Amino acid sequence: MATSFNIEQAVEKYIATIASEGNLFPDDVKELAGHLIDSVTMLTTQGLSEEEAFMVAMKRLGTQQQLVKEYEKVNPTMKVNRIWVHFIFGFAALTGLWGLGKALLVFVYGSTLRNGDVSQLSLLLVAAVHLALCFAIGLMIYHKRAIAAFLQRKLQRRPLLMLVNAALLMTVAASAQNAVELNTQKDIHFIALYEFRNPYVEFTFYLLLFMLFIGLVSMFFTVKNPESATLKRVFNRPSIWFLLVTGFATELLAASTRILPPHNAALIAGLYFGAIYFIGAFAISYYNRAEVFKYLCWYGILGLALEVSFGIYTDLSRMNDGYPIMTPYFAFGLLAGLVGGYVGGRYFFHQNRLIL
Repeated sequence: MATSFNIEQAVEKYIATIASEGNLFPDDVKELAGHLIDSVTMLTTQGLSEEEAFMVAMKRLGTQQQLVKEYEKVNPTMKVNRIWVHFIFGFAALTGLWGLGKALLVFVYGSTLRNGDVSQLSLLLVAAVHLALCFAIGLMIYHKRAIAAFLQRKLQRRPLLMLVNAALLMTVAASAQNAVELNTQKDIHFIALYEFRNPYVEFTFYLLLFMLFIGLVSMFFTVKNPESATLKRVFNRPSIWFLLVTGFATELLAASTRILPPHNAALIAGLYFGAIYFIGAFAISYYNRAEVFKYLCWYGILGLALEVSFGIYTDLSRMNDGYPIMTPYFAFGLLAGLVGGYVGGRYFFHQNRLIL
């Protein structure tokens, strides 16, 4: 029975896999393809089918990993050029995206503050824009592996075109910022926190900064190592440095919940605070079978130290002004979030093991 094996397509696919590492010049591709075709032609004259001859020819050349390493030695400049292309593209693309996002916020802030009298509806619109940007970043994080694979494929095949596109993105972003520039020298951070004087605008702005940080870190590790870019790989057996950095970022986001009403309900404020820690603790507990307590301790130790030290100082300085004591509630919320995340994570971990 005749097979649909096509030698030209097989050779092209095989070489494309090696070339995807970025270590083959055009002359190398032609030489490798010619060598494979010649080997297949010689083997078919000895009675082998084209598919069998192709398999034998590949084995004689060596594994793809071996060929990649050999071409890395022969063409060291190719690897260096690839690194520079990724670096320049990453800088230009991130700068352009940040510029477009900033231009959008400047436009929204400027439209809201244009008449001087800011309505509650306008404030809700600003908070909604913050949440929409958070959602967009969340989608990017969710599809990060597909995005990283697409960018790597395009950078390997058409690096110059990708650099031109990134430069155009920067130009468009700069033009957009100039077009919507406010008649003020104040930064968007100052406007969001001090001009609107609204707790929901302030909290959603902090949430946007947090999501931006998580998105950048997520994309960096995804591009660097796509196979390890899953939630399981990230939270499974995490390093101490990762836990400390993640814990610090969580502390910043949790601290921003203090501006949410009701301001005089210390217990509710503590629960807000703990809810942020619950999410991280749940992920750590769910994706780890052993050493969960150690991981949670490293994850929460920095936040607890900051809350106790700065919290006590703040409470003492405000005591004479009639402010309630808040430090115990925030510390309790942090610990409750860690415990709740641990219980929830372990419960779903064991439930999934029973299903499997």
